[in-house]
Amino acid sequence: REKDRAEISREIHDELGQLLTGIQMQLRLIEDRLSDREDRTLNPLIDKLVETSELVDTTINSVQRISAGLRPSALDNLGLGAALRGEAEQFSERTGIRCFVEIAEIHRKLPPEISTTAFRVFQESLTNVARHAEADRIDASLSIQDDILQLIITDDGIGIDPSAIEDPQSLGLIGMLERAANVGGQLTIRPAEEKGTAVTFTLPLPKSPSMKHLLTPEPTS
Repeated sequence: REKDRAEISREIHDELGQLLTGIQMQLRLIEDRLSDREDRTLNPLIDKLVETSELVDTTINSVQRISAGLRPSALDNLGLGAALRGEAEQFSERTGIRCFVEIAEIHRKLPPEISTTAFRVFQESLTNVARHAEADRIDASLSIQDDILQLIITDDGIGIDPSAIEDPQSLGLIGMLERAANVGGQLTIRPAEEKGTAVTFTLPLPKSPSMKHLLTPEPTS
Protein backbone atom coordinates (compact mmCIF):
# COMPACT_ATOMS: atom_id res chain seq x y z
CA ARG A 1 0.00 0.00 0.00
CA GLU A 2 2.80 2.40 0.85
CA LYS A 3 4.47 1.72 -2.51
CA ASP A 4 1.18 2.47 -4.28
CA ARG A 5 0.72 5.64 -2.26
CA ALA A 6 4.23 6.82 -3.19
CA GLU A 7 3.63 6.20 -6.89
CA ILE A 8 0.25 7.94 -6.86
CA SER A 9 1.75 10.85 -4.94
CA ARG A 10 4.48 11.31 -7.56
CA GLU A 11 2.01 11.10 -10.43
CA ILE A 12 -0.33 13.65 -8.85
CA HIS A 13 2.50 16.02 -7.97
CA ASP A 14 4.45 15.74 -11.22
CA GLU A 15 1.88 15.21 -13.96
CA LEU A 16 -1.21 16.97 -12.61
CA GLY A 17 0.89 19.67 -10.97
CA GLN A 18 2.73 20.43 -14.22
CA LEU A 19 -0.51 20.58 -16.21
CA LEU A 20 -2.08 23.00 -13.76
CA THR A 21 1.05 25.14 -13.77
CA GLY A 22 0.90 25.26 -17.57
CA ILE A 23 -2.74 26.37 -17.46
CA GLN A 24 -1.81 29.03 -14.90
CA MET A 25 0.94 30.41 -17.14
CA GLN A 26 -1.37 30.56 -20.16
CA LEU A 27 -4.07 32.37 -18.19
CA ARG A 28 -1.62 34.98 -16.95
CA LEU A 29 -0.25 35.48 -20.45
CA ILE A 30 -3.76 36.13 -21.80
CA GLU A 31 -4.51 38.43 -18.86
CA ASP A 32 -1.34 40.47 -19.50
CA ARG A 33 -2.08 40.85 -23.21
CA LEU A 34 -5.67 41.93 -22.63
CA SER A 35 -4.62 44.36 -19.90
CA ASP A 36 -2.30 46.12 -22.37
CA ARG A 37 -5.28 47.08 -24.52
CA GLU A 38 -7.23 50.23 -23.80
CA ASP A 39 -10.59 48.66 -24.59
CA ARG A 40 -12.59 48.93 -21.36
CA THR A 41 -15.17 46.47 -22.64
CA LEU A 42 -12.57 43.79 -21.95
CA ASN A 43 -12.55 44.52 -18.20
CA PRO A 44 -15.25 41.94 -17.31
CA LEU A 45 -13.32 39.32 -19.27
CA ILE A 46 -10.08 40.25 -17.49
CA ASP A 47 -11.88 39.97 -14.14
CA LYS A 48 -13.01 36.45 -15.06
CA LEU A 49 -9.46 35.53 -16.05
CA VAL A 50 -8.21 36.73 -12.67
CA GLU A 51 -10.88 34.69 -10.87
CA THR A 52 -10.00 31.62 -12.92
CA SER A 53 -6.30 32.12 -12.22
CA GLU A 54 -7.01 32.29 -8.48
CA LEU A 55 -9.08 29.11 -8.75
CA VAL A 56 -6.17 27.34 -10.45
CA ASP A 57 -3.87 28.56 -7.65
CA THR A 58 -6.26 27.01 -5.11
CA THR A 59 -6.32 23.77 -7.10
CA ILE A 60 -2.52 23.62 -7.22
CA ASN A 61 -2.39 24.04 -3.45
CA SER A 62 -4.94 21.23 -3.07
CA VAL A 63 -2.90 18.96 -5.34
CA GLN A 64 0.22 19.63 -3.28
CA ARG A 65 -1.65 18.94 -0.05
CA ILE A 66 -3.15 15.69 -1.36
CA SER A 67 0.21 14.57 -2.73
CA ALA A 68 1.93 15.28 0.58
CA GLY A 69 -0.81 13.43 2.44
CA LEU A 70 -0.25 10.33 0.35
CA ARG A 71 3.52 10.41 0.78
CA PRO A 72 5.33 13.44 2.26
CA SER A 73 8.42 14.23 0.20
CA ALA A 74 10.32 15.18 3.38
CA LEU A 75 10.13 11.55 4.53
CA ASP A 76 12.22 10.44 1.55
CA ASN A 77 14.35 13.55 1.05
CA LEU A 78 15.03 14.89 4.54
CA GLY A 79 14.29 11.99 6.87
CA LEU A 80 11.80 11.06 9.55
CA GLY A 81 12.52 13.98 11.87
CA ALA A 82 11.80 16.62 9.23
CA ALA A 83 8.65 14.77 8.11
CA LEU A 84 7.31 14.69 11.67
CA ARG A 85 7.96 18.41 12.14
CA GLY A 86 6.28 19.23 8.83
CA GLU A 87 3.24 17.11 9.67
CA ALA A 88 2.98 18.76 13.11
CA GLU A 89 3.04 22.24 11.57
CA GLN A 90 0.36 21.40 9.03
CA PHE A 91 -1.76 19.74 11.72
CA SER A 92 -1.57 22.84 13.93
CA GLU A 93 -2.55 25.07 11.01
CA ARG A 94 -5.57 22.88 10.20
CA THR A 95 -6.85 22.27 13.72
CA GLY A 96 -5.52 25.05 15.93
CA ILE A 97 -4.12 22.43 18.32
CA ARG A 98 -0.55 23.23 19.33
CA CYS A 99 1.84 20.43 18.42
CA PHE A 100 5.45 20.31 19.56
CA VAL A 101 7.98 17.74 18.30
CA GLU A 102 11.35 17.06 19.92
CA ILE A 103 13.80 15.14 17.76
CA ALA A 104 16.96 13.67 19.27
CA GLU A 105 19.99 13.56 17.00
CA ILE A 106 19.80 10.53 14.72
CA HIS A 107 23.08 9.13 13.41
CA ARG A 108 21.71 6.54 11.03
CA LYS A 109 19.51 6.33 7.97
CA LEU A 110 16.39 4.42 8.88
CA PRO A 111 15.04 1.70 6.58
CA PRO A 112 12.07 3.03 4.60
CA GLU A 113 9.57 0.62 6.14
CA ILE A 114 10.56 1.75 9.65
CA SER A 115 10.46 5.49 8.97
CA THR A 116 7.14 5.06 7.15
CA THR A 117 5.64 3.11 10.05
CA ALA A 118 6.75 5.68 12.61
CA PHE A 119 5.37 8.50 10.47
CA ARG A 120 2.00 6.79 9.96
CA VAL A 121 1.71 6.06 13.70
CA PHE A 122 2.38 9.75 14.38
CA GLN A 123 -0.09 10.84 11.69
CA GLU A 124 -2.86 8.57 12.96
CA SER A 125 -2.23 9.66 16.55
CA LEU A 126 -2.73 13.30 15.56
CA THR A 127 -5.92 12.39 13.71
CA ASN A 128 -7.28 10.59 16.78
CA VAL A 129 -6.48 13.58 18.98
CA ALA A 130 -8.29 15.94 16.61
CA ARG A 131 -11.35 13.69 16.46
CA HIS A 132 -11.74 12.53 20.04
CA ALA A 133 -9.40 14.10 22.60
CA GLU A 134 -10.68 17.68 22.93
CA ALA A 135 -7.02 18.61 23.48
CA ASP A 136 -5.23 21.94 23.32
CA ARG A 137 -1.69 20.63 23.05
CA ILE A 138 0.29 17.64 21.77
CA ASP A 139 3.89 16.81 22.68
CA ALA A 140 5.89 14.26 20.70
CA SER A 141 9.45 13.02 20.92
CA LEU A 142 11.59 10.79 18.72
CA SER A 143 14.82 9.21 19.92
CA ILE A 144 17.15 6.28 19.31
CA GLN A 145 19.05 4.82 22.25
CA ASP A 146 20.91 1.49 22.29
CA ASP A 147 19.56 0.70 18.81
CA ILE A 148 15.96 1.14 19.96
CA LEU A 149 13.74 3.69 18.29
CA GLN A 150 11.10 5.27 20.47
CA LEU A 151 8.33 7.62 19.41
CA ILE A 152 6.07 9.06 22.12
CA ILE A 153 2.98 11.18 21.49
CA THR A 154 0.99 12.64 24.39
CA ASP A 155 -1.93 15.04 24.52
CA ASP A 156 -3.71 17.00 27.25
CA GLY A 157 -7.21 15.94 26.28
CA ILE A 158 -9.93 13.97 28.03
CA GLY A 159 -8.04 10.68 27.86
CA ILE A 160 -8.83 7.42 26.10
CA ASP A 161 -11.34 4.91 27.36
CA PRO A 162 -9.35 1.65 27.85
CA SER A 163 -12.21 -0.33 26.31
CA ALA A 164 -11.78 1.60 23.06
CA ILE A 165 -8.32 0.10 22.55
CA GLU A 166 -9.81 -3.39 22.21
CA ASP A 167 -12.88 -2.25 20.30
CA PRO A 168 -12.94 -3.93 16.86
CA GLN A 169 -14.67 -0.82 15.52
CA SER A 170 -11.62 1.33 16.39
CA LEU A 171 -10.07 0.83 12.98
CA GLY A 172 -7.54 3.63 13.43
CA LEU A 173 -6.13 2.13 16.63
CA ILE A 174 -6.13 -1.38 15.17
CA GLY A 175 -4.28 -0.12 12.10
CA MET A 176 -1.61 1.49 14.30
CA LEU A 177 -1.14 -1.73 16.27
CA GLU A 178 -0.89 -3.78 13.06
CA ARG A 179 1.64 -1.38 11.53
CA ALA A 180 3.85 -1.61 14.60
CA ALA A 181 3.64 -5.41 14.70
CA ASN A 182 4.45 -5.73 10.98
CA VAL A 183 7.92 -4.21 11.50
CA GLY A 184 8.59 -6.05 14.76
CA GLY A 185 7.73 -3.11 16.99
CA GLN A 186 5.43 -2.58 19.93
CA LEU A 187 2.72 0.05 20.35
CA THR A 188 1.11 0.96 23.64
CA ILE A 189 -1.86 3.27 24.05
CA ARG A 190 -2.79 4.27 27.58
CA PRO A 191 -4.07 7.17 29.67
CA ALA A 192 -1.28 9.69 30.32
CA GLU A 193 0.03 10.30 33.86
CA GLU A 194 -1.81 13.57 34.45
CA LYS A 195 -4.47 13.75 31.75
CA GLY A 196 -4.89 12.88 28.12
CA THR A 197 -3.50 9.90 26.24
CA ALA A 198 0.01 8.61 25.64
CA VAL A 199 0.98 6.61 22.54
CA THR A 200 4.40 4.93 22.60
CA PHE A 201 5.94 3.19 19.59
CA THR A 202 9.08 1.18 20.39
CA LEU A 203 11.14 -0.71 17.83
CA PRO A 204 14.52 -2.49 18.01
CA LEU A 205 16.51 -1.44 14.95
CA PRO A 206 18.20 -4.04 12.71
CA LYS A 207 21.88 -4.84 13.18
CA SER A 208 22.31 -7.72 10.75
CA PRO A 209 25.17 -7.52 8.18
CA SER A 210 22.62 -7.21 5.38
CA MET A 211 21.47 -3.91 6.88
CA LYS A 212 24.92 -2.34 7.35
CA HIS A 213 24.52 -0.24 4.24
CA LEU A 214 21.63 1.52 6.00
CA LEU A 215 23.70 2.67 8.96
CA THR A 216 24.65 6.04 7.47
CA PRO A 217 23.77 9.47 8.86
CA GLU A 218 20.16 10.47 8.33
CA PRO A 219 19.67 13.88 6.68
CA THR A 220 18.59 16.60 9.05
CA SER A 221 16.38 19.55 8.31
